Amino acid sequence: MRVLIRKYYFFFIALLATLDAGLLFQYLSFERLLREESMSVTALTAETIEKAVSGKLRQRAQVILDAGVFTAGSAWTEESLLDFYIGLMNKNPTFMSIYYGSTDNVMINGSGYIPPPTFDLRRRPWYVKAVTENRLIFTEAFINATKDQWVITIACPVYGPDGKLMGVVAGDVIIGTILELIFDQENVKGTYSFLIDGKNYILAHPFIDYDLTRPLKNVDELALKLLETWSHNGRSLYTAILDGKKGFLTYQGIEGTDWQIVTFFSYHDYLSYETQVLTIFTISGLASVIVFLLFLWLSKKYIWNPVLRLESEIAAIDLERSKDYRLPAGKGAAFTRVRQTINHVLERAKDYFVELENHAEELAAANEQLEASFNQLALTEEEVRSKFELLKHKDERLARSEKKFKSLITEMQQALVLLEIVRDENGIMTDTVFLDINRAFEQLFQTNRSHVIGQRATKIAPDFVASWLLQVGRECLAGGSAQYEQYFPEMGRYFDFYSFSPEKEQFALLITDISARKADERALLESEETFRALFEESSDPVVIVQGPVFVDCNHSAVAFLGEEQKEAVIGKTIWDFSPAIQPNDRPSIEAGDEVLKLAVAEGKAVFDWEFTRKDGAPLYVEVMLTPITLRGESMYHCLWRDISQRRANEQRLEYLSYHDHLTGIYNRRFFMEELKRLDVRRNLPITLIMADVNGLKLVNDSFGHSTGDRLLQKISTLLKKACRADDILARIGGDEFAALLPQTNAEETERIIHRMQELLSTEKINDLDLSVSFGYQSKVASEEDLLEILRKAEEVMLTEKLNESPLMKNRSVNVILGALYRNFEGEERHSKRVSNISRLIGSKLGLSEDDLEDLEKAALLHDIGKIAIDKNIWEKNGPLTEEERAETRRHPEIGFRILATTPSLAKFSEWVWHHHEWWDGSGYPKGLKGDQIPLKARVISVAEAYDRMTGSYAYRQSLTKEEAKREILRCAGTQFDPAIVARLLEIIDEERFV
Repeated sequence: MRVLIRKYYFFFIALLATLDAGLLFQYLSFERLLREESMSVTALTAETIEKAVSGKLRQRAQVILDAGVFTAGSAWTEESLLDFYIGLMNKNPTFMSIYYGSTDNVMINGSGYIPPPTFDLRRRPWYVKAVTENRLIFTEAFINATKDQWVITIACPVYGPDGKLMGVVAGDVIIGTILELIFDQENVKGTYSFLIDGKNYILAHPFIDYDLTRPLKNVDELALKLLETWSHNGRSLYTAILDGKKGFLTYQGIEGTDWQIVTFFSYHDYLSYETQVLTIFTISGLASVIVFLLFLWLSKKYIWNPVLRLESEIAAIDLERSKDYRLPAGKGAAFTRVRQTINHVLERAKDYFVELENHAEELAAANEQLEASFNQLALTEEEVRSKFELLKHKDERLARSEKKFKSLITEMQQALVLLEIVRDENGIMTDTVFLDINRAFEQLFQTNRSHVIGQRATKIAPDFVASWLLQVGRECLAGGSAQYEQYFPEMGRYFDFYSFSPEKEQFALLITDISARKADERALLESEETFRALFEESSDPVVIVQGPVFVDCNHSAVAFLGEEQKEAVIGKTIWDFSPAIQPNDRPSIEAGDEVLKLAVAEGKAVFDWEFTRKDGAPLYVEVMLTPITLRGESMYHCLWRDISQRRANEQRLEYLSYHDHLTGIYNRRFFMEELKRLDVRRNLPITLIMADVNGLKLVNDSFGHSTGDRLLQKISTLLKKACRADDILARIGGDEFAALLPQTNAEETERIIHRMQELLSTEKINDLDLSVSFGYQSKVASEEDLLEILRKAEEVMLTEKLNESPLMKNRSVNVILGALYRNFEGEERHSKRVSNISRLIGSKLGLSEDDLEDLEKAALLHDIGKIAIDKNIWEKNGPLTEEERAETRRHPEIGFRILATTPSLAKFSEWVWHHHEWWDGSGYPKGLKGDQIPLKARVISVAEAYDRMTGSYAYRQSLTKEEAKREILRCAGTQFDPAIVARLLEIIDEERFV
C-alpha cells in the first residue's frame, strides 16, 4: 500500500510539473503568436492600404485611359475636346488639370492653362516617359508648370485609327490628394504608414508637412536602420529603428507604379502586451502549486492514514491460528462498512472451514480408488491406439500407390487401352470389350471414357477397327508382347503400337500417332527442290554468305545491287557493296562482324543496313540473318527487305516531332531536351528569353485564324532573324516563344531583344502592330536550376505584358474599327447615328452622365464584330441562305470577344453581345427575354433599328419618319422594349434629330 501511496504522490508531482510546463509552453507559444500577430498586423495594414491606394490610383488612371480612348476614337474640335476634359475634371475633382499634348506641340488643358510660346510640351517628363515606355505611366513628384503645387502626372500615349502617335493625354494629381489616400485608412494602434516613390522620396507621411519652399524628403532623412529580416507568409518583414523607435517594418509595392507603402508597428505596444501575458501566466503557476499542496495534506489526513491502519488490521487475519479473530468496528473506526463486511466474511469462512475438515477423510478414500481405475483405462487405450495407427499407415500406403499408378496412367503422353477377349459358347474369340482407357486415348480419338468403358468394339468402333483388334488380341495372347507400325487408309493416319497381355484373357495397347513424323519424312525429301525454287523465284533479295563472302544469291539480289549477272556478286564480300561507315556512324566491317556473332549466339539477327548500288545510289534494307548448315559447312541465310521509303518517313516524322508545324521553328519538346543538354558549366552564363504575342486572340476573333497564323509566322521569322546562329528559338505554346542563349550575358541579351523589337516595329498585319512582350533571366552559377530560371523569365515577361497588352489592345480596337469603316460603306455614319440616338434615349430614361457616356461608346462599337464576317455575305443581292444567315448572326458574339479582351472596353461587351435579343425571347444569340436583356443592349437595339429604317443606305429604301414610327411601334412588345420605344417616339416628336 505504501508503494501505491508513493506512486500516488509521484503521479501528482508529475501532474503539477506537466501543468507548469504546459503553462510555460503556452506562454512561449503565446509570445511567439503575439510576435507573429504583430507582424501580421503590419503586413495586413500594408496590404490593406496598398489595395485601397492601388484601387484609387486605378480609378484615376482609368480616367486618363478613358480620355485617351475618347481622344483617339472620336471626331473632335479643340472646343469639344476642351469641354470633354472640363467635364472629366468636374466629375473627378482630385485632378488639378487634365490636358492633351499633340505631336505638333499643341496643348488643350481643361484647367485653362495656356503655356508660353517657348514652352515645348514634348520635352516635359510626362510626355517623354509616356511615349518612350508606350504605356500608362506615373511620374515622380515635381512642382507644376505654374509653380504653385507639388504634383504627380498620370499619362498615356494616344494612337489614331491608323496606328500613328497623335500625342499624349495626361492629368496632374496634387500631392495633397495622395496624402488623403494614406490618411483615410484606419490603422491599428501603434501603426502608421507612409508612401515613397522609386527614388525613395516621401510622397505622403502623416507627420510631415509639404510646402513649395522645401524639396521632398528622402527616406534616408528618417534615420531608418534595418536590424533583422523575417519571412512571414511569403513576405519579408524587418525589425527596424525608425525615428529613434524600434518596431516591425514592411514594404508593399503598388501595382503599375514604382511606389511603395512603408508600414511601421511600434515595439512599445507589442512589449506592453507581452508583459501583461507574463504576469497572468506567473500568477496561474503559483496558484496551481498552492492548490496542489493543500490537496496532498487533506488526502493524507482523511484518506491514506486510515487506509494504512485498515491494511495492517487485515494483514493480521490468520484462520488457522485463530478462527475467532475480528476487525475492530466500533464507533470512531474508519471505513466502518468495510470492516463489518470483512467480519461477516470471516464468520462464514469459519463455518466452511469446519465443514471441510469433516469431509476431508471421505474425499481421500474416494480419490485413491479413482486413481487405480484411471491407470487401468490408460493401458487399454494405449493398446487400441497402437493397433489403429498400424492399420491407418497400411491404408495410406495402399492409397498412395493406387493414386500414383492412376496418375501415371492418366497423365502419360501415349494412349493406353485395356481390352478383354469375348468368346462364344464354343470358346472361339468373337469380340473385345473396352475395360479402361486413359486421357491421352480420349484426346487422340476424340471420345469420352463414359462412351467407351464396358462397350464391345463391334458396337462402337468401325468394322475394320473391330476386326483388327480381334486379330491383335489373338496374336498377343499367343505370342506375348509386340511392337509395330500400322497405317489405316480409312483414317489416313499412321500409328505405332506396343501390345502385351497383363492378365489372362486381357490385352493392352500403347498407341502413338506418328502421322506427323511420316509427313515430315516425306517433306524432307521434297525440301531441297522446294527451297531452291523458292530461293530463285523469291521477289525479295535472298543471299547465302560464308563469313562476309557471297556464295549464292537469287536474281532479285543481283538486280537489287544494280548488277546483271550472279557472277558479279558471288565471290565478293559484303564490304564491296557497303559504304565505309553505316548510318549509325559505325564502320561497316566492325558492325558486320558484330551482327554475325549475334546471329550465332541467338539463332538469328534482324538489323538495318546500308548498301551501295553499282550506280552509287544508297540502298537501305532490313536484313534477317539466320545461321544454317549447308553441305556440312556453317553459313548464313540472308533475307533483305527494302526500307528506303520507311527510312524517309522516319526522318520526316523525326523532323515533325522536333519542329512546330505552323512556323517551322523548333517546338517545346526539342526546346526542353536542349535545355537539359546545354545545361553545363562551359555554357554559363545561360540566358532564357520568354516572348508572348499580345492580342493574338483579338486578331483571331477579328480577322480569323488564318490571319492569326500569318501573324505567328511573321513574328517567328523576325525573332529567328534577330537570333544568332547558335541560339535555340522555339514556339512552346499557342502564343508563346522561348529562346535559349548559351554563353550570353545580360548586356548581350538586351541587344538581341532590342533587335527583335526593331524588326517587329517595321512590320504590320492588316494594319496591326506586331506587339510582343519580352522577359529574360540568366543562369550564372552551376547550382541554379535552369527550370527555375525559365519560370522567373516567364514572370518578368508576364509583368511586362500587364503594362503593354492593354495599350496594344486599345490601339488594335481602333485599327479594327477603322478597317470596319473602310470595308463597309456607310458603317461609320451608321455607328455614329446609333451612338447619338442611344444617348438621347438614355437621357430620356434618366441615366447618369457616366452611364450615358458608356452607352454612347458601346453603341459606337455595336457592329465591330462584322469585321470577321465575309463582306460578300453582307453585300449579297437577294435573300441569304440558312448558312449565310447563321454566319451573319455570329457578329454580336465576335464583337463580345473583341471587347472582352480589352480591359477598358470589357464592360461594353455584354451590351454588344445582346443587342439583337428580342423582348419576347425570339432573338439571338441567347434567346433572352424581357428584363433578362441588359438595359443598354435594349436601347442600342431600338436605336439601330430606327437608323436602319430611316438612314440612306445603298442596300435598302429608307422609310419616312412616320413610316418608321409606325414600324417601331408595331414591333413594341415583341422585338423592342415598349418603354424604350415610348422614349424614342418622344424624341422623334421633339424633332431632336432627323
